[in-house]
Amino acid sequence: PISPYDSSTQGWGTSTRAYDDSLISFICETHETADCVFLTEKTYRPIINKSPFVIRAPFPALAYLRSIGFKTFGDYVDESYDESCYITDEYSNQLVDCAYSLLKAVPQNYDAVQEIVDHNYKTLINFAHKELAYLNKRIFSALT
Repeated sequence: PISPYDSSTQGWGTSTRAYDDSLISFICETHETADCVFLTEKTYRPIINKSPFVIRAPFPALAYLRSIGFKTFGDYVDESYDESCYITDEYSNQLVDCAYSLLKAVPQNYDAVQEIVDHNYKTLINFAHKELAYLNKRIFSALT
């Protein structure tokens, strides 16, 4: 039986087993418009669990992540798939190839990959702290 403590208030599990038992994450963002960037917990969960990742999204998700301070795994895979906003068979095949390449690269480049996932974790934590501080400031301003 699943304990109520095994899921978040949004209903997704809090277990890290999937990340502990795997070398990489294959993220499938589901916000299907090419006119905006909208990352969800699907992207942030592998980052908080320090998992190297490949991401399928209908927008340039890797470029966006890099623009806000995250690092990606372009030293180990061809990330040119991120330049396409259209999910085609070619795009899907390239993404699967990237996942396999990253899967092979992690054990051979463990320390360097670990530096990237540690950096991303710290970046996400700092981002969350800034957002919470901003929210607290707005709440306080609204109450005074």
